[in-house]
Amino acid sequence: MQRAARLRAVIALETSHTPSQAPSNPRPARPADDAALDRVRINFHWLLKLRWAAAAGQAATIALVVYGLGIALPLLPLIAILAFEALSNVVLHGWSRGRFREPGEPRTREQLERGLGVVMLFDLVLLFALLFFTGGPTNPFSMFFMR
Repeated sequence: MQRAARLRAVIALETSHTPSQAPSNPRPARPADDAALDRVRINFHWLLKLRWAAAAGQAATIALVVYGLGIALPLLPLIAILAFEALSNVVLHGWSRGRFREPGEPRTREQLERGLGVVMLFDLVLLFALLFFTGGPTNPFSMFFMR
């Protein structure tokens, strides 16, 4: 009960300002372009998290198939693909954080959007390579590409 009364009192104080009594330091509105850049950054970082999860899932699946089911797979190319995927994640993380650019030169929305597209295309190539070395069209996961 007291909590509700305090909340009503705070709301009444905040809404009782006239334009001349407005708080002296209102938070400035952010431009729409900054908000769009933030959305792209968030999307890029989520993609990196998903790529790490995918790499872990692919490694677990390969280990289960080879050691759990006893199916012979060419481990050297598969490990090379997974290592390349992990290395690209590390490089992309550094790129998205701005470690490979001049100081004071921020990443633009267009650069990050282009990066998202390139990364997704690269992931598709890696998946095709994994499918190629694990049975090609006879791999049960290939049905996701044949539609």
